[in-house]
Amino acid sequence: MSENSRVRPLDPESAERVHKEQLAAVRNNTPTMLVANTCNGAVVVIGMWSHADISIVIWYSVLSITAGYIYFKNYVGHARREQRKDHAKSIKRAITNGLALGALWGMLPFFSLWTPMLANAFSLPA
Repeated sequence: MSENSRVRPLDPESAERVHKEQLAAVRNNTPTMLVANTCNGAVVVIGMWSHADISIVIWYSVLSITAGYIYFKNYVGHARREQRKDHAKSIKRAITNGLALGALWGMLPFFSLWTPMLANAFSLPA
């Protein structure tokens, strides 16, 4: 490797600016991500409506409530939080939000296994 192609660490001011830009990108894209999660969940419920039982509706309700909670917790009082310099807390909150929504989407197959449509798909022929 030549000396010019090595990655050099940023000076503290540049690193802080890049860090703020990354956090701003996450903060700005979170509402869109929350709407996309809710809409995708609605598509799943609508697609399985004729074969679904109450478990899919409960799953969608929990998904919607979680997305709403994340939105109101992070975006109501946004101006107050804008003044804080607690980047570690922002990163931790973003990871926790992603983990919560990812866990809900990961649970979807377990909820959908209880539906008659998918239960019949996994039954073995006699």
